[in-house]
Amino acid sequence: MHIAEIAPLAESVPPSHYGGTERVVSWLTDELVGLGEKVTLFASGGSKTKAELVAISPKPLRLSRPPIDPTSALTALLECVARRANEFDVIHCHLDWIHIPLFRRLGRPFLTTLHSERQFATLEVGDTDWRHDVVTGKRANFFKFISCSAGLGIENCL
Repeated sequence: MHIAEIAPLAESVPPSHYGGTERVVSWLTDELVGLGEKVTLFASGGSKTKAELVAISPKPLRLSRPPIDPTSALTALLECVARRANEFDVIHCHLDWIHIPLFRRLGRPFLTTLHSERQFATLEVGDTDWRHDVVTGKRANFFKFISCSAGLGIENCL
């Protein structure tokens, strides 16, 4: 199986400073490689991983001088993932909600991990309910998956 792991760009993976999400992404990515899975990590430059690394920015955004616009960096990240989507059996994103409309259209199974204490979004647009695309929150048992998108069975999420 070829898995894409999509990390936030503010810190490196693993983080050199604070970065709980980036630390979890690092542990997960390296463990998947250790289990024999092919993994591509999309993250900031300066990241260290056993997986193939696709560095979207030269450094973590927090450390970039001059500063890199986070919206531009996020746009580049999502474009890079979209361009390579057909290479992956599953895309695992750690970016909250922003990727969901794009990833729904890629035709690839994807899942989302929420790492914050935020409540599930209640915004519904037409027949769209974002909660169906979100899989976990950090206090809700990290590996208890609620759903997977694009028909990937729950038993196949990890």
